[in-house]
Amino acid sequence: MMQVVHDVAPGANLAFHTAVEGEADFANGIQALATGGAQVIADDVTYYDEPLFQDGLVAQAIDTVNSAGVAYFSAAGNNGSNGYDNLAPSFATASTSPVGEMLLNFDTTNATTTTALAVNVPQLTPGEFIAVVVQWDQPYVTGSPNSGGATSEMDLCVTGSASGLVASPQNPDPNDPNNNLITDLNNNTQVCSGANSSGVDPYQILIIGFPANATAGSSCPAGFKATFCSAAQTIDIQVGLAGGTTPGRIKVIVDDNGAGVTYPGPITPVEGRCTVTRAPPAPWRSRRCGGTRRRTAARVPRSSSPTPPRAVIRSSSTVPPTAPVTPRP
Repeated sequence: MMQVVHDVAPGANLAFHTAVEGEADFANGIQALATGGAQVIADDVTYYDEPLFQDGLVAQAIDTVNSAGVAYFSAAGNNGSNGYDNLAPSFATASTSPVGEMLLNFDTTNATTTTALAVNVPQLTPGEFIAVVVQWDQPYVTGSPNSGGATSEMDLCVTGSASGLVASPQNPDPNDPNNNLITDLNNNTQVCSGANSSGVDPYQILIIGFPANATAGSSCPAGFKATFCSAAQTIDIQVGLAGGTTPGRIKVIVDDNGAGVTYPGPITPVEGRCTVTRAPPAPWRSRRCGGTRRRTAARVPRSSSPTPPRAVIRSSSTVPPTAPVTPRP
């Protein structure tokens, strides 16, 4: 990205700060760059656990530097139609697996009972992955330690229809035994994040991918550089309420990194396009909305100084999965 900026503005001074050390470091880096004289900052970084319903650490840092006159730009992403949004979630069906939970009805009209969201996952190359993320409208404690956190105990599950893929949960409970466990998502195998406790950040994540060290698979589509790929298959996403209060709004995101997932069932998640609303007590505003990154822009202040502006670039990154990603050709 810095090479692109140099081509566009060859006289600009350039600075860099990594984004791979986590959101707190990301936020501190934004403010450090602005303090160092940056007038324009850009990033194309995504963290799967960034809040969808309030400003998180990174968004707060962006607001701070933007209010000081820094122009900030963030990549919009490619997942605008991969976000499911339910404004009045209903949990009326008892789950048989796992037991003791009530399942989300994905039919937002409640005219039918649809307790699973079917997603067609195309062939993936070794190291390629997608992320399934669920968030609901309760406050984060990260960045807001006195907020109280989640009051709903939610569980995210996926079931595979073929073999070759693996799944790894990222539960907001730091001591959850399922965290980062890698499980084969073989025929009809169900993998769950495990219900979160009350008082933590309100999200659940499942990383699904084709292992980078896989030694066998199916023939890849024409044009792919890999020797073999995973089998194309359908996964079913299930969201369960295990305890606590019923959330007032819930979003499910399939962040496919450009893989091109599709939806064969009656529920097609095109409802999650970015809308910004505010409701007390928290501003429901985020850099990401429905699986996309909201672009934040500001006018670059004019200067009479002959010194060229500083253009600052953040590294391209996503939350590190269990295996390195291999870009599609």
